[in-house]
Amino acid sequence: MDTSKTFYTSLLIEALKNMSQDCSMVIGPIFSGDKESNLRTFNETISDLRKRGVVVFSQLDYLDDYVEGAPHDYKVKFPIFYKGLLYSGKVKEVYVLQGWEGSVGTKKEIEYAKERNLKIIYL
Repeated sequence: MDTSKTFYTSLLIEALKNMSQDCSMVIGPIFSGDKESNLRTFNETISDLRKRGVVVFSQLDYLDDYVEGAPHDYKVKFPIFYKGLLYSGKVKEVYVLQGWEGSVGTKKEIEYAKERNLKIIYL
């Protein structure tokens, strides 16, 4: 297995250990558009959902920018890491942030969510 695949498989295993059963995820654009603004929107949405009692798994801690040694290989990361999260059986619904239409990554996450018949809530 090449190093990117090994890295993202290990990252997925770590994330799954920190993920609650029957949780939600917020998905949306991060790197398309203004990254700082997108991250604020993510954090605000996660915070608002948690205040309403929704159990939310935050993928933000697992962004390559924040993980030491990350290979920044999104063509490998999406089918291993993000698909793995959404196929885990732990995620029951996804909340989709505005602007998703311009994000290749978010479109892929929506595709994975649809394949798993997860509830999709467009914000």
